[in-house]
Amino acid sequence: PKSIDVIDYKVGQALGGAARSVQRNSQQYWVFEYIRRLVSESADEISFECVVLGCVDPERLQYAVYAKELGLEHRYLSEMGSLKIGQSIWLKVANV
Repeated sequence: PKSIDVIDYKVGQALGGAARSVQRNSQQYWVFEYIRRLVSESADEISFECVVLGCVDPERLQYAVYAKELGLEHRYLSEMGSLKIGQSIWLKVANV
């Protein structure tokens, strides 16, 4: 006789959510570690080309930008005023 395994969908979802959280935290750690090493090994300023994805908060001039080299989406408070979607900007690393 064949035995049938019972799959609890809710438990599977919970485990998947936990795994995604661990993966996201690990990825964030290694991106920041990569940037930290670049900064510590370079006498020059480190900057990354970013593309403006959209405005998150128009009152604060907060934008979602994508750093191509890092594969990282980041929130950026614009010091340059209004930005346009698709605009390319360079962001310097102040600290990690």
